[in-house]
Amino acid sequence: MLFFSRLQWKLTLAYALSTVVTTVVLSAIGLGLLWYLNFGSNWLPHFIAGSLLKVGPSLAAYLEQSPPDRVGLNRWLRNVIADNNLVLNIPADESQSDSEFPSNFGPVVLMAVVDPQGRILAEYPAETTPPEAVLRTRITAEALSNLEAALRGQTDPGALAQRTADSHIFVAVPILKANQQLVGALFVELTYPVEESEFLWLVLRETILPVGGAMLVVGLIAGTLFGFIIARGLTRRLRTLAGATDAWSKGDFEVLIQDSSADELSQLARQLNHMALQLQNLLQTRQELATLEERNRLARDLHDSVKQQIFATAMQVGAARALLPQQPDTAQNHLLEAERLVHEAQQELTTLIRELRPAALEGQGLAAALRHYVTDWARQNKIKAEVRVQGERPLPLLSSRPCFGWPRRRWPISAGTVQRRQQKFIWRAAPARSV
Repeated sequence: MLFFSRLQWKLTLAYALSTVVTTVVLSAIGLGLLWYLNFGSNWLPHFIAGSLLKVGPSLAAYLEQSPPDRVGLNRWLRNVIADNNLVLNIPADESQSDSEFPSNFGPVVLMAVVDPQGRILAEYPAETTPPEAVLRTRITAEALSNLEAALRGQTDPGALAQRTADSHIFVAVPILKANQQLVGALFVELTYPVEESEFLWLVLRETILPVGGAMLVVGLIAGTLFGFIIARGLTRRLRTLAGATDAWSKGDFEVLIQDSSADELSQLARQLNHMALQLQNLLQTRQELATLEERNRLARDLHDSVKQQIFATAMQVGAARALLPQQPDTAQNHLLEAERLVHEAQQELTTLIRELRPAALEGQGLAAALRHYVTDWARQNKIKAEVRVQGERPLPLLSSRPCFGWPRRRWPISAGTVQRRQQKFIWRAAPARSV
C-alpha cells in the first residue's frame, strides 16, 4: 500500500478506474438503449414497415396479372418464411441485390396479400384461401387502421405499423406499380422473437460482454499508460515547487520556479515567485535596518563607555599633573587609575571592533556562535559566564544573523557595570521559525 501512497500512482490508479467505470457505464447505456429501441418505442415496427416497403415492387408483378397470380403469391409467402419466422432479404438501394441483406423479423402469426378492395389473394399459415375472403373481418380494430392506411397508398411507417401492449406487431404496406398505382397491400402480424429478459441476456452475452470486455481491457491499459504519463508530468512540476520552497526555507530566495504552463499550478508558481521576491526584499530591508541599528548602537556605546572613560582618564591625568609637585603619591594613584581606565577603554574598543567582525555563523550553528562569543566576552572582562541552550534546532543563515546580533545589543558592554551590579542576564529565544 505504500507504493500507492505516492501521488503519481494515485493519479494513475484514478485514470485506470475512471476508464473502467466509463466502459461499464457506456455498456449499461448501450444495453438500455437497445432495450428501449426494441421494447420501449415503435422503432422496430417502423423499421419492419420500411423494410417491407422495399420488397413491395417484387409483389407487384404477381398482382398486375389478370387474374392475379395466387399460386405465385403463395409461393412467395412460403419462400420468405423459414421456421415460422419472417426472413427477408432487404435491399439497401436499387443498385444492390436482395440477397446481401437478410433480416429476421420474428415469428409470423398472420401474413396476407390483399387486392385494393381488401380481399385475400394469398395468406400464411392457411394452405387454401376461400374465394372472396376479406381480411378486414379477420383482424383486430388496431390492425385494421394500419391496413386502411396501406390501402389508401400511404407510405409513412408511423401510419403503417404499431406495437401492442401484448408484444404483437401489426404492419401493412401498400404494393405499388412502377407508376405508383396501388395494386394491393401486404399485411403481417408478428410477435417479438424473444422475451425482454431473454433479449437482455442475449445482448449481454453476445454483444456487451465480448465488445465491452475488449474495450475494458484496452481502456484499462490505455488509461493506465495515459494516467502514468500525465501523473508523472504533474508530480515533476510538484517536485519543482517543493524544491524551490525548500531552498526558500534555507534562506535562498534566488531560486525561482520555472513553469511556463497556463494552468492552476503555473499560476501558483507565479504567485510563489512573487512571494519569494517580496520576502527577499523584506529580508534585505531588515538587514539594512539591522545595519543602521548596529551603527547607532556602536555610536551609543562609544559615547556611553569609551568617550566617558577617555574623559575620566583625562580628569585623572589632569589631577595627577596638578598634584605631582606637592603630593607625588596621590598623583601616582591618579595615574594608576588613569592607566586602568585606558586599559578598560582599550578592551571596550577591542570588543567593539570584534562586534564589527563577529564570529562567522557559516559552518556552525547559532548556539555554537553564541557560546564562542560569550566565552570571549567573559575572558576579556574576567567574568564567569555560562551558556545553556534548550530546544536547539537548525535555523537558516539569514534568520540566525539577527538572532546572533540581538544578545550582543542587549548585554551590557561594560565589565565594571556587571561587576558592580552582580547581575544575571538571561536571553530566551522563541521557537525558531524558518523564513
